Amino acid sequence: MRDQMDAEIWNAHHDQFSEWLDGRVAAAGAVLRGSGSLAARVPSQVLAGLFAVGLTVATFGASAA
Repeated sequence: MRDQMDAEIWNAHHDQFSEWLDGRVAAAGAVLRGSGSLAARVPSQVLAGLFAVGLTVATFGASAA
């Protein structure tokens, strides 16, 4: 029952969360690219992949604790 409620809440707020996350990642990418650091030479797909893996690890780590 709890899984079903969580899924319904996630589906209801998915678009809003996606837009919020997209804005935050874009802002972070702009900061990193503007600094002339190594991130300025890394493709955005790699940064997005690393972010996704980090988010997954954090989520699974928090749920396992």
